[in-house]
Amino acid sequence: MADVAEFERAVLCVFELQYADTPEAKEHAPLKQQAMAYCEQVKQSADGWRHNLGLLKASQRSEAHFYALQTLQDLVVLREGEGGAGLRSLLPEGARVELRVALLAWVQQLQHQQLLPRLAPFVLTKLAVVIALLVKADYPERWAPAFDELLMLLKGGAAGIELHARIFAAIDEEIVSCAVPVRSLYRSHVPLCAPSACTAPSACARVRLRAPACARLAPASTAA
Repeated sequence: MADVAEFERAVLCVFELQYADTPEAKEHAPLKQQAMAYCEQVKQSADGWRHNLGLLKASQRSEAHFYALQTLQDLVVLREGEGGAGLRSLLPEGARVELRVALLAWVQQLQHQQLLPRLAPFVLTKLAVVIALLVKADYPERWAPAFDELLMLLKGGAAGIELHARIFAAIDEEIVSCAVPVRSLYRSHVPLCAPSACTAPSACARVRLRAPACARLAPASTAA
């Protein structure tokens, strides 16, 4: 299993050098490539989604949160299957169930510890997109009480209400066609959340690291 601390250093190194245009950044270009290769290796591993979930829960850095959620999004999103097999997710059903349970449990833990408001807005938006894609993949056949479970977020104060609004904004954007119109879901499941409140930002601004990470990056290695 990938070491979380080393994984985090690799992710931060990639972010640190992504947009840098300095002699130091150019000097560290091989290290950036190594960090990117490490992150891709983790992503493509059999338990790549678990490693990224672990990074999301363990890290205190917004950059790591965003990277982990973006990777989870890439794994969850529905794609056209081979041979006209229809839309399929790279993440199998059992893993999607584990992921959604873990994500909602993590959110509830943050709410209980009053840490949810500390998540960066772009992290909240990306979290909402991942949850919306899980809804898209499994509702209603494999996640019938999805919207009832999401109602629990409204008990978490302003931050929970904001996340709930962002999730429905993401559903509105991600689910192009659905058996149940999205607006009717607002009426039946979100009486306390006005659609006008669901105006979460749709893109992540470039983020800056608070401290260099590349110098602490160990050689890439993952264990099965």
